[in-house]
Amino acid sequence: MRCAGLAAALWLAGATVQAQVLRCTDPATGQVTYTDGSCDRGTSAREVERRKTPEEIAQEREQARAALEAQRLRQQADALAAQQQAQRDAQEARARARAGREVSTDPARSPECARSRRQLDRVAAEPGQGSYDAQARLSAAQRQMELDCLGSAGYAQVERSRGHGGATYGTQDVYVPPVVVVPRHPVVVQPAVPVPKPPGTQCNVFRCYDGNGNIYPR
Repeated sequence: MRCAGLAAALWLAGATVQAQVLRCTDPATGQVTYTDGSCDRGTSAREVERRKTPEEIAQEREQARAALEAQRLRQQADALAAQQQAQRDAQEARARARAGREVSTDPARSPECARSRRQLDRVAAEPGQGSYDAQARLSAAQRQMELDCLGSAGYAQVERSRGHGGATYGTQDVYVPPVVVVPRHPVVVQPAVPVPKPPGTQCNVFRCYDGNGNIYPR
């Protein structure tokens, strides 16, 4: 609308080079009319807009052209700013999508991994770590953390390199029950499998010992 008004003003400035506006008033009826020519006989005439000089008209034309050019430049700047903002928004959206995919595909950054780490810390801080039950709970928490933080493929590789069926803590061999691995689900510790005891084995309240110094669960 602004451009249309400026264009109309520019056209009028060129069309009415010698334009003059007169106010004509009929003394009998009081009717008022405006004209760029001359008032009718018997009416009073008053100049509303004087006749402009060619210099003034040229100046008005130049002002109208400058206003149109400034409006065009503002519109171009606004369009360029909107385009740049749209590009930045699209780049940020792609970056957020990539970050979401990375987090969702990295087991080490998953909520399950963080939860298993906290559980392992709690189990490790429990008293009586030298007992068979405490070692079994610690082993189960450790394997659960490995499963959640490494993923099923990484956990399987660790299990192949470590082997199944037992683990060594310090200088003593401690029996660890086999673990059923179910990806993304809690590790299930099966009941302890009875271990055959050789002749001459002696047992106390917690464990049994044979003549070779081996330790067995009671």
